[in-house]
Amino acid sequence: MSVASQLSFGNAAVLTSGTLPGARGATASDDLSTFVAYSGNTITAGKYNNSSTEPNATTRLNYNGSLHATNIIASAGITGPAKPRIVTLADSLTITINADITDIAVQINTQSISTLTINAMTGTPFDGQKVILRLKSTNTQQFIWNATFAGSADLQLPLVATGSDKYDYMGFIYNAASSKWHLLAKNFGF
Repeated sequence: MSVASQLSFGNAAVLTSGTLPGARGATASDDLSTFVAYSGNTITAGKYNNSSTEPNATTRLNYNGSLHATNIIASAGITGPAKPRIVTLADSLTITINADITDIAVQINTQSISTLTINAMTGTPFDGQKVILRLKSTNTQQFIWNATFAGSADLQLPLVATGSDKYDYMGFIYNAASSKWHLLAKNFGF
């Protein structure tokens, strides 16, 4: 799909490629009764959720679900906060975060004092992608970091979790040039 054939979200954002997900997934060129089809900036067919309301040029597309898109361009600003994808990880002595589905990874760790291994993230990260790890541990855990994680001269990768049922936060950004998740922020003991 090109810029010449766009889905427009009520002057807030423009979907330049991608599909609506799920078994009823549709591209912008599909003409389905439960979707809105666009040709350029003109609505050509469809209704919202089988309603009787025909959309018009100022109608907002409200979609309750996950919208998968390659590129969303904000032409007049996106209003409202973007809801982060929070994924709860199993209570275990290993953590593996899927970068394709996670903005905030949460683990509540009740393991005995031991070593917590942070594995390489799975998925296909993109340059500049950010992921936060929020850990609440009953006991202190010593970290073992996969080589895809890197600290800096100013902020090294942490060695031990706080424990005592306190929250520890670590924020990472993906650097495609180095294929590493760089630690940008660390705040422990909440």
